[in-house]
Amino acid sequence: MAAEQQQIESLPPDVLQDVDQQVFKDAYCVTNSEAAFLLMQYMSVNKERHGPAWQPPAVVKKTKDYVDKFAQTRNEENMKRLREELANKGLKDFELALISNLMPETADEAMALIPTLKERFTEEQLTPVIDEMALLRDFQ
Repeated sequence: MAAEQQQIESLPPDVLQDVDQQVFKDAYCVTNSEAAFLLMQYMSVNKERHGPAWQPPAVVKKTKDYVDKFAQTRNEENMKRLREELANKGLKDFELALISNLMPETADEAMALIPTLKERFTEEQLTPVIDEMALLRDFQ
């Protein structure tokens, strides 16, 4: 709870005044690949429930198109494995989502894109993480 409060308080003051802090209480970060999978499941369930003529709301369709475009893997097993590997390395939830979505090619790039990594990891500690991520990525 204290860590969540710290993240919320790190928002710029002009943004913080307009944010209901309870919105973030149980927030969970997902990767683009996970979001694509969740939206695919949502759409599939609704097609079964409402028939083949059912169409998702425009915002759902646009979001699905976006996350499909930037998803790093479409393989459910690789998605799970990537999350487990990154969580086991000690990455925070938001770092895990960011590093997975950005897919940096080097530890130095990861630390430049996600400054909190630089505070907690060395380049030598992050290099195997980056290498493992590359193995789990789908090459389209």
